[in-house]
Amino acid sequence: MVVRLTKHITKSSVVIFFAIFLCFTLGYILKIPPVKLGIDVLREKNFDILQGKRVGVLTHYAAVDASGRTTFSILREALGENLVAIFAPEHGLHGDCLDGKSFDSTKEENVHIYAMYGLNGKPKPEWLDGLDVVVIDLRDIGIRYYTYWSSMIYMLVACAEKGTKVVVLDRPNPLGGKYVGGPSIDPEWCSFLGPIAEMPMFHGMTIGEIANYICGTGIGIKAKDNIFRTSLKISSGVVSRTDIGLVTPPGVLAKLDLHVVKMEGWKRDMIWPETGLEWTETSPRIKLWRDLCDYTITAPLCSITGNGGFGIKFKIDNNNNRHFGNIHFRKTKRRHTETYDSMIEKMKQIDLDSLAGCSTKMIQIDGRWYLSINVVDLKKTVPALFGLTVTSLMQKWSDWEQINENDEPLTLMIKKHIGDREFIDALFRNKEINVKYFRNKWARQAKAFVKNTSPYYLYK
Repeated sequence: MVVRLTKHITKSSVVIFFAIFLCFTLGYILKIPPVKLGIDVLREKNFDILQGKRVGVLTHYAAVDASGRTTFSILREALGENLVAIFAPEHGLHGDCLDGKSFDSTKEENVHIYAMYGLNGKPKPEWLDGLDVVVIDLRDIGIRYYTYWSSMIYMLVACAEKGTKVVVLDRPNPLGGKYVGGPSIDPEWCSFLGPIAEMPMFHGMTIGEIANYICGTGIGIKAKDNIFRTSLKISSGVVSRTDIGLVTPPGVLAKLDLHVVKMEGWKRDMIWPETGLEWTETSPRIKLWRDLCDYTITAPLCSITGNGGFGIKFKIDNNNNRHFGNIHFRKTKRRHTETYDSMIEKMKQIDLDSLAGCSTKMIQIDGRWYLSINVVDLKKTVPALFGLTVTSLMQKWSDWEQINENDEPLTLMIKKHIGDREFIDALFRNKEINVKYFRNKWARQAKAFVKNTSPYYLYK
């Protein structure tokens, strides 16, 4: 009996072992990702919450399923004539508009495509006429002033006012959900580049969690104006900048009928490469995962490199497909090589964490020297510290001219990107930027933000 039982157990163990081995092998061969996106979860459920409904969708070319198909093409096929409207954020439905460029509403395959960027950041009430539900599927990158999540906020407000149900298909925050930090935005400077007051530059939330938070709390929105990065062509043919705000009293968003289709398998400590999903372009300048890593480290610098801003210039290296990784400092008081070498040594003295997870080297492009930053391990980096430290050093070493505060387009853009009144005041008036002070201040603000938002997290 014992012998037979032992043989039986042994055979069962072998079968189980090979079954597990086969599952892992097939998963590797087929590259089945550990994270299942909201659109894939919705499809598995046969689009049940959309059946029999007239549907609109706020989405774009960057929102794709695990196989690379766009959400708008999937919904067209699944819903047929019941997909009656598509709403496009910055860069347009197909990603053929550069940042800051407005575009027109149009029609494709008998479906209206409404432009939710430019003159109409918030959809017009008549655009929602006849819709039972609006689906939102957008690729955010976890940085406050990346405008896709702002388009979601504006749509949520419009739907709350109209009484239209919203379904958000969730996606990973590619930077993960653990790091929250960088400068928080002052309520006075909330805009389309960041409509939620006190949100840090790196918010650590998925797009579904942001929606869950603002609707769960019913917070008011006071985005006083939309400052776009270029002029906009209006109907009369006159080129002009437009200021279109969003002011929503507390409680309006709490009335919204919101449903978030959660991902499966995503955890807060996952950055994009750990999701098992293929990286695809999120916008014309964030084509590769490396672009996002570069952008993450240099984000505060990107915010102050306006027209002549502070002597810092990014070089798009077309040979190596890099948009944000190479920095050139104009008007420096020292020879460039001395500037860069001294800067790295000084950064180590001021704040070693600002270089954590990164390697740096000098490269020459078109006869000019650039500091090339390579993110080796994003999880070891402390986003925003690199830009903060470089800014403080260049303030001392550069011959940059003090920004004219009457130059409204430039100053407003910097304010609405950075958000921190004290930091901006030091920047504009050439006061000393104390790295330790701002690091501690931003850490306190981030802790307070997490305390307010974490009850609305959807993942651990």
